[in-house]
Amino acid sequence: MPTGAPKHAAERYVADVLAGRVIVGRLVRLAVERHERDLREQDERGLYFNRSRAVRACWWIEHRLRFSKGEWAKRPFVLEPWQAFIVWALFGWERIVDGKQVRRFRTAYVSVARKNGKSELGAAVALLMLITGGASVAGPEIGAEVYSAATTRDQATIVWRAAASIVRKSPELSREVDVHDSRYNLSHAKTESRFEALAADADTLDGLGPYCCIVDELHAHPDSTVWDVLASGTGSRREPLMLAITTAGAEREGVCWDVESDCVKILEQVYDDESVFAYVARLDDGDDPFIEASWPKANPNLGVSVIVDGLRVAAKTAAQNPRRQNEYLRKRMNLWTAGETAWVSLEKWDASAGVIDLGALRGRTCFLGVDLSSTRDTTAVVAAFPMDDGTYVVLPQVFVPADTLSDNEVRGPRERQLLTDWAKAGLVTATSGETVDYDAIWQAIVNAADRYSVQEVVFDRWQASSLISKCQAIGLQEVGFGQGYKDMNPAMQLAETLISNRRLIHGGNPVLRWMVSNVATKTDPAGNVKPDKSKRSARIDGVVAMLMGLQRASATQASEPFVIALEG
Repeated sequence: MPTGAPKHAAERYVADVLAGRVIVGRLVRLAVERHERDLREQDERGLYFNRSRAVRACWWIEHRLRFSKGEWAKRPFVLEPWQAFIVWALFGWERIVDGKQVRRFRTAYVSVARKNGKSELGAAVALLMLITGGASVAGPEIGAEVYSAATTRDQATIVWRAAASIVRKSPELSREVDVHDSRYNLSHAKTESRFEALAADADTLDGLGPYCCIVDELHAHPDSTVWDVLASGTGSRREPLMLAITTAGAEREGVCWDVESDCVKILEQVYDDESVFAYVARLDDGDDPFIEASWPKANPNLGVSVIVDGLRVAAKTAAQNPRRQNEYLRKRMNLWTAGETAWVSLEKWDASAGVIDLGALRGRTCFLGVDLSSTRDTTAVVAAFPMDDGTYVVLPQVFVPADTLSDNEVRGPRERQLLTDWAKAGLVTATSGETVDYDAIWQAIVNAADRYSVQEVVFDRWQASSLISKCQAIGLQEVGFGQGYKDMNPAMQLAETLISNRRLIHGGNPVLRWMVSNVATKTDPAGNVKPDKSKRSARIDGVVAMLMGLQRASATQASEPFVIALEG
């Protein structure tokens, strides 16, 4: 950008978020920080931010489109700053593929509370893709197929109807786009392109070649069938876009929760995916959903399309009627309301990383937590060291059967790539075969006993009989540790306290960090907690092994377990 040139609204939004002048949640801030980080690192990562294309995309929406309803009907479609940022990022970022510069983001996930204009934004993006090819210098996509999809035809037509209404109220578009209400079809004769609404019938979706798909209220989809079919159909397009626009759902399972969980991990830098864009506007842990100061985090259009007085009424009704609270939290605060809750934030976990001096640990007292998998899962051995200053150091070693790294039925593509990269880097031990190699686990225990003063080897006794016998044979003290609330509740409380006080030193190990991000908690009627997977395919073995080692290390240091008072 030339020196002194006026900043675009999207650039001002980025600056305002980073400076704290706009109230946003943690995940939105991470999305903005990711954009800024990518700008700094684009050359070394093969990325390119095409500011001219970003400007064209925003300009086209704001100068060619008109709002479709309400007090803004027929007025220019002026993007709100947060919307401008989304369009700016989606159409400005590019990468090199087969020697050609193409749009970087093939998948986008936008989650905001209801009434924040997500359907209108989806309609604007669909029309941009239909008519201009996403503001491409090469021009529009000839024969573009653009679809809005949802679980029902009525839901799918919401975005389509918004687009049709925008076309009717936009003088230039109404002359070049034909609206066929009976078929839920918009056709652009010049490019032989069309925009249609689709119901969630996977049988009718096979054979489509989507250029752009707007998937509305993804949380309502019972499974990933429709999403997967449409996504697979984009393979013949050079610059496709799958855009999910949704609010939070009730159950923490299904395609929406999986997509959002992946997006959060990308924002938190648990792993990279250069092709996925995420904007998740919701309250943070600890925010009071009934205090107005929290509302902008989930409602970026507060005071625009979200009427403050109406939200006040909804908040008061929900506060007085417990039966209405979950609906209020989901629809107005964009919070998932059922299932397990996340354990600790990666922000707190990262703050406790510290630096580990491996040489200083030799010969020190330690406790080995061992979490064994049944056959093809990951297995972990974690050494927990109680230090003289009241901190605890943990060293994880994670094992995976090598054959499962290329098995699509055992692991998804993202997990396969992560574990493969970590195995190459020496952060994960890939053992030969397709099942757990218990000899390798035993060797890790023996190596630890040679290097450190191992006081106990802590097992969940299930499936550990052979290793327990070997420990007894060489004089290593083995201790059983249950996986229920009785044993795990104090272990989790201890770990949470240590993490909050930055006294759990883990050195930023990326494998353990990934597993921490996968941990949810289950709670019994008495309020006791135990670790659980955030989704069925998640791996948390390293955390379970760490908890067992920490609890035994703490319990044996004094007559009472060592507990640090929470600061503040």
